[in-house]
Amino acid sequence: MIDYSSPLTLVQAINALATADPALGPTKDNVAIIAPLFANEKDQGIAYPYDEASGSSSNALAWPGTEWAYGRNNMYPSYSTNISTFHVLDEIVDYYQDQTRFPNMHEIVVAAHSMGAQLVQRYAALTAVQSSDRVKVTFWPSDPNSYVWLSDARPAGPFVDCDTYDNYPEGFSNYAADNQQYATALVARGRDALLANYQSKQISYLRSTQDQGDYTVTGCGAYSTGENRDVRFLNFMNTFPPKCDNVAGGNCDTVDYVEEGHDAAAACLSTPGMSRLFYDNFNGQGGRAFDFGPRRTDGDSPFAGQ
Repeated sequence: MIDYSSPLTLVQAINALATADPALGPTKDNVAIIAPLFANEKDQGIAYPYDEASGSSSNALAWPGTEWAYGRNNMYPSYSTNISTFHVLDEIVDYYQDQTRFPNMHEIVVAAHSMGAQLVQRYAALTAVQSSDRVKVTFWPSDPNSYVWLSDARPAGPFVDCDTYDNYPEGFSNYAADNQQYATALVARGRDALLANYQSKQISYLRSTQDQGDYTVTGCGAYSTGENRDVRFLNFMNTFPPKCDNVAGGNCDTVDYVEEGHDAAAACLSTPGMSRLFYDNFNGQGGRAFDFGPRRTDGDSPFAGQ
């Protein structure tokens, strides 16, 4: 299952699988690709019926602006506005983990690029979803602009003068006061619990080394972790190093590098992208490709001593 940021990328991925040799593994006939639409006010009359007098007139879910990327509450339908995009992802994952529906399912990948990757990384930190003995769940955040920080400390640097640096979606200091509805009990238990929950997940990071840009609409908090996407990634790796508890396919993080810019199609269709999204653990035996690309910082290896 893949949550792409771009419909074009979804089409390209399907076409790539359509030409694959079935003897080698995944094809468009044995892989399910789901791209949920998290609509906002710009989708009025397109993703859901709407008129100026009565507003939305259906049960379709919609979120304000880009708040879907942070698991915020929905704005439509107006009679029920306590549904996070994380709740939606929970329902999708639960559906595909159901053995009665999908007895041959081995791997679920919750994946996205850029703003969608912000959703995936924060979802991994907060969700109670876990791999089962039969179905592994992997989270694939590719080139997000920022990461939710799992402590209230920040790396030393020139971009740390920010009174609200630890507010969500960069931190958790104001999570309850911000009217968040998802995983409030976990957040109330503190940063150690959040870090443990995150580290219990299998995370496959992809970093495009030519992506040196920056874009944030959430205030100054992201800058307390680094001045651009690349620095934020390296700081996150050093502060919260990936882990590999079981190289045979248990809780084993991966860190891959590609020589690309901020390009969803290039990331997803790269060799590491296709490996993590489709080929890893395809037959349910736990096999995963070794990490792609040379190491860039001390913290980016999931293996001790590397």
